[in-house]
Amino acid sequence: MKKWLCLFLSVLCLMITACSCKTEKQTDYKNSVIDSDIIDTSSKTKPKNPLSKDEVKKIFEPLLSNAIKIQETILNDNSEYTILDNTPVIINGNRYYLIEHSQFKSVEDVWEFAYTAYTKEAAKRIFYDRLDPKGMNPRFIEKDGKLYYDNGAHGYVVKYPIDTLEIIEQYEDTVIVSIDYCCYDYEPEKSVYIMCKTETGWKLCNSEDEALYKLPKQFLE
Repeated sequence: MKKWLCLFLSVLCLMITACSCKTEKQTDYKNSVIDSDIIDTSSKTKPKNPLSKDEVKKIFEPLLSNAIKIQETILNDNSEYTILDNTPVIINGNRYYLIEHSQFKSVEDVWEFAYTAYTKEAAKRIFYDRLDPKGMNPRFIEKDGKLYYDNGAHGYVVKYPIDTLEIIEQYEDTVIVSIDYCCYDYEPEKSVYIMCKTETGWKLCNSEDEALYKLPKQFLE
């Protein structure tokens, strides 16, 4: 009896582990998915000199890398900081630690960091819930002029093989691409990202969650 119980528990544990990747994505980023289209291409014009796939790869690869770093800093625990006080401040059941950060002195600094890879519209849509000091689960908070951080975390094991990138649509200031989303040993999924050319360079217009669960329905089906 004990043997069968142990076997059952082992199989159950493996099933939970196998499902953790997609479950975490849906839970952590569900608030970034919106009902309306992220971008309307009906009035956009085709480029006179379209970018080649290699040119798009050179723009997209470092942009996505930076976006993932931002995502994992704000939604996960991938920040370069030192905890100055090991006694946390408890707010809404969350533990916040006084930190000294290598880059951020305030929440506004975190917003500016987000804008280095995302358009302002996209950044506000994706990260508002985690950077709103009045929200239920902000990642950073300011208290008495000091920065506090919730360092709760989980792993991130996603890869995007750049050689799988394909251009879906291209316009004067917008490029829409698909690229394989690879997590653990699951079959790769097609994700869709939108890049827009702004006054400060190319920026992403959507979250990873939107790339997986929303945009493929709009551009691949």
